[in-house]
Amino acid sequence: MNERYIKRHQPGSIFACVNSGKGFCSYLAGLTADLRFLYHIKGGPGTGKSGTLFHLAAEAERRGERTLLVRCSSDPQSLDGLILPDRKLGLFDATAPHSSEPTLPGVDGKL
Repeated sequence: MNERYIKRHQPGSIFACVNSGKGFCSYLAGLTADLRFLYHIKGGPGTGKSGTLFHLAAEAERRGERTLLVRCSSDPQSLDGLILPDRKLGLFDATAPHSSEPTLPGVDGKL
């Protein structure tokens, strides 16, 4: 993950993708490129994916860890992901429309 990118987007909240005048742009690959492990969280609407990410972020911050909240571009009050830069760890909503699967399950990611 690009440290410069994180520092430019303080206080620790970004959008991983946007719909712009040039069409849809995703920055997710760049945000997760240097992470060692990704958790892909799946579940239907209202099952607590975003709430879980908020709780995990609050606990990490309580413990003094840096966090980067990845906000949902269609609902900024909701989270699509959480990055813990110092641990090189990411947790992301992997349910449609941003479906994802680990490349090497158990090695670089887990559902």
